[in-house]
Amino acid sequence: MCLVGKNQKITHDKTSPELLGKMFLLLVVILNMLPRIYKLDYYFRFSGEEGQEYLVIKNMLMGGYILLQGPATSHAWLLFGPLYYWVFPPFLESFGFNPIVGGYVFVLLSLVLLVINYMVIQKLFCKKIAVISSFLISISPAWLNLTREARFYSLVLLFFYPFIYFFIKRKLFLAGLMFGIMLNFHYSPLIIVPWIIYYLYINHRSVFLIKSTHFFVGVLIPSIPLIIYSLINRPDMLLRFAAWVPYRIAGFLGVVARNNFNLSVLRNNLISFYNFVTFSVIRSDYVLISLLAFVVFMWFIVNNYRQHKNLILLLLSSYACMFIHGSPPSHYYLPIYAIPIIVFSLVIYRIKSLFIVITILSIMAVVNIDYFLTVKTKDLVPYQTQLKIAESIVNDAKGAPFSISRVGPYDYFEETYSQNYRYLLWWKGNEPISNADIIYTIYDDPTKFSGHSDKIISVDNILIKKEEWKQK
Repeated sequence: MCLVGKNQKITHDKTSPELLGKMFLLLVVILNMLPRIYKLDYYFRFSGEEGQEYLVIKNMLMGGYILLQGPATSHAWLLFGPLYYWVFPPFLESFGFNPIVGGYVFVLLSLVLLVINYMVIQKLFCKKIAVISSFLISISPAWLNLTREARFYSLVLLFFYPFIYFFIKRKLFLAGLMFGIMLNFHYSPLIIVPWIIYYLYINHRSVFLIKSTHFFVGVLIPSIPLIIYSLINRPDMLLRFAAWVPYRIAGFLGVVARNNFNLSVLRNNLISFYNFVTFSVIRSDYVLISLLAFVVFMWFIVNNYRQHKNLILLLLSSYACMFIHGSPPSHYYLPIYAIPIIVFSLVIYRIKSLFIVITILSIMAVVNIDYFLTVKTKDLVPYQTQLKIAESIVNDAKGAPFSISRVGPYDYFEETYSQNYRYLLWWKGNEPISNADIIYTIYDDPTKFSGHSDKIISVDNILIKKEEWKQK
């Protein structure tokens, strides 16, 4: 049994001339790489969260130890697994701790992802759908943003493909292994657990417990380091994690007075789903085209349930889990990120006219490429400017110890969300300390500048306030 269903008529077809196919695949690769490399030092989204992760890696490498735990989640009591802290340090160290290496690593990973998508979709569907889906990925605004963000949780998508391939091919231990690796990078893959249980039961009813055990053992292996860390250092984490899912469900049902369902939650969830579907293939400011894309998507879901039962159930059950969670951010969709791409590929595959297909894909490419070349930093200071700010502070401090603070988006988080600057200042030769006599406050939002200042430094319209507390 496979994703396409029992009655699906897709065959592993012989495509048009081999040379034409290779040329198109080359175009796909070019379309994938160029927008992602273009002005990478500007578009690279080096945030406070990423700065914190780089600082942890720096300290680990400098201290000569290995961590059993990974980055923190949005819940202070819960951590991810350590795989990111194991696989990324060699890249960072090999390039002199230059943070831009993260951007280039994820550009290369986007190409790897493109290849994996082509290979898996070709196996599960056919070559034409593999080519179309790869093209859509290469021009997708949502997938481009993932590359530019260069966040560790994007690796969930990389391992989704081998997971789904092994799972459909009934290699359950390997599928579980891939699923466990996904959980190391984010817990959002838990949204597909109901579908996994359903699929195992329907297809392995007589040996359900045995097959589930094979899968679970595979899941468990990549989680062993975190389990060991939790048992030694934070035994409450496993217990709280086990209670977390029932707690969220209880909140949704109104049993506990938190995270309750209301009209605002409904509205936010529907908007989130709409944006997830449409932004996968078209930039969001083209409202009519986005609306048309959503209508086509929903038409396919409603009218193709029997042919693509497994695919559609995976989508709907996963979304139901996110609905219970309430107002999910975009990266929570990562375990099903490929589904809109697959659905739109199936729709385009059914169009008989090659001229119409080329016209549709060309329009989408032109519209989205314009988006790629447009400045989209959204709440973050461009990386180039961050470097200039770090260099200005280091030059002004002249080797003296100093502290930093930050005013701007997300400054309510730990260390005023300034860890990106802290890492850059370390890399430039003078890492900030706590409670120094010199304090630099970086105003990522210059409109909030206020108070007395001994000196004001301006860098690309970003203001830096210097204060000196002289000891008497």
